[in-house]
Amino acid sequence: AEREKKVKVVPVHPGMVATNLDHSSTDIFLRPFLYAAILLAATPVEKGALSQIFAAVSPEAEHGQYYGPIGKVETGSKLSGNHDLQERLFRWIQGELSSHVETIM
Repeated sequence: AEREKKVKVVPVHPGMVATNLDHSSTDIFLRPFLYAAILLAATPVEKGALSQIFAAVSPEAEHGQYYGPIGKVETGSKLSGNHDLQERLFRWIQGELSSHVETIM
């Protein structure tokens, strides 16, 4: 969001959503935990999708603001506020993309 001003950047985390992504887990110990967590605590897919829809179309969604489930303003983790780590991640992503698209190093 710091670099890109022409495109609205709205990071979103919808929380735990009851998708089928856990089906790909092959860990014999993790799989039962994932199934139990999804059954007990996950948001239905229809409600989980509202976070991304909010970010995409709501005039209230602000450039660079991090949102949790359904447009709730959140601060993110301590690591997400680490500017040095942000820069390292940005440079790594740019390096990974450089052979496929023009990058903005």
